[in-house]
Amino acid sequence: PGDRCANLFTINLFSALNNITTMMAGNCGAHVVSVGDITLLTKSHFEALNSIKLNVLLGVPSTILQFIDAMQQHGVHIEIEKVVFNGEGLKTFQKKII
Repeated sequence: PGDRCANLFTINLFSALNNITTMMAGNCGAHVVSVGDITLLTKSHFEALNSIKLNVLLGVPSTILQFIDAMQQHGVHIEIEKVVFNGEGLKTFQKKII
């Protein structure tokens, strides 16, 4: 309860997963923001996510890594406390990055 989550499942590719993930996290008391296409995010998007104290990433490992990479490229640091993933296994090299 009280977590602030970034739903990284894009509506155009994984609309069912986006909806299910949002409902699941919401039913657990979390606040969920659907991020959309990570390639379109700007520094202000990451600053806005930081201002709401985003602390959870929800998605597949490859998308989570893409989000982290984009955040770093924009020079914004968000304190992520939890990562929730599905759809593919988390590889050893991905664990090290996350």
